[in-house]
Amino acid sequence: MAMAEGSFRNWIVCFVSHARQVGIEESVLEEFERRVRFNAEVWKMASSQAEHVLPIWEYLDVAVSAKRVSDGSLVMQTHGELLADIEARFRVEADVLAAIWGIETAYGTKKGSFPVIDALSTLACIGHRIELFDKELIAALQIVQSGCSRIDDLIGSWAGAMGHMQFMPSSYLAFAVDFHDRGTANIWCDDPTDSFASAANFLHGHGWEPGLRWAVRVSLPSDFDYLQCGLHQDRLAEEWIRSGVAPLDQVCFPNRCRASIVLPVGAQGPAFLATGNFHVIREYNRSLSYVFAVGHLSDRIGGRSEFRTRWPQIETPLSREEIAELQELLVALGHDTGGVDGIAGPATTFSIQHYQSSVNLVPDGFPHRRVLERLRG
Repeated sequence: MAMAEGSFRNWIVCFVSHARQVGIEESVLEEFERRVRFNAEVWKMASSQAEHVLPIWEYLDVAVSAKRVSDGSLVMQTHGELLADIEARFRVEADVLAAIWGIETAYGTKKGSFPVIDALSTLACIGHRIELFDKELIAALQIVQSGCSRIDDLIGSWAGAMGHMQFMPSSYLAFAVDFHDRGTANIWCDDPTDSFASAANFLHGHGWEPGLRWAVRVSLPSDFDYLQCGLHQDRLAEEWIRSGVAPLDQVCFPNRCRASIVLPVGAQGPAFLATGNFHVIREYNRSLSYVFAVGHLSDRIGGRSEFRTRWPQIETPLSREEIAELQELLVALGHDTGGVDGIAGPATTFSIQHYQSSVNLVPDGFPHRRVLERLRG
């Protein structure tokens, strides 16, 4: 870790020069240099995110527990009038906002205790996504420069997310809302009003469609072509239904609604028809487990029933390091996985599908252990 801290001191010099070039004022940079510290705990936390480490069935057991559902129902009563006002303005359902609040900070009880500047600086120096955290650190300093917050008051998660709804600094700059016109959008205080409104504005700004289900469970026809599944491709919902895809819940999609087939644990697990709102939730957090948790918790808070499915707990999911290895092996074969980051996003799913098809495996796009073993072989 001493080497990391030595690299950190060198990194500070380079970052300050860059920040000066993009318009951060000298007074802010001087304060930044006085206060910033390397945080070793941040680096440890970065490799243990629950939504990337736990199997989806274990993650959902925790994220959508009976207590979290009941607490969410209480939130709808306690903050019902406020959430209704925000829903009327931004056209984002109250139960969705309550679900995000529940998943992100357990309804405001776990907002994080990390100094955001230290967290972002540590990750911009040695993290997996240096460019992302460099951009977020610049945004955090812009928040300070604008007078919206002091450096000492920027407290949040190990990844730099802040407030009740865990906004990253760039999201604050783009979507923060001062709902009652008090002069500043305050997402750091105990009052969740501006956090609710800011999250609603974020979802609305990314194309949220009010009244549209995020996803619904479906059965697939016996002759289903698994090369058609994945978030990287979609069709009109009515076309899926005509082809034999059958919703297992009573739901009515708009005729022109576009949707994708999603297999969160591969062909042996449940299938879902995911709408545009599924993609909007992914803008908040790219993890499929996270999207399913927010969507399902919002359904439960809104009075819908729990998933009636058994997740096929048949193999140990790949670790983030193993997924990165799988991506490297696919890239070596000429596939474009969208990067080697240990996260199986749509581009990785697409690459896995075509590799599976080429070696006569079911092309469901899921990073099965047997796929990694086949690639190694």
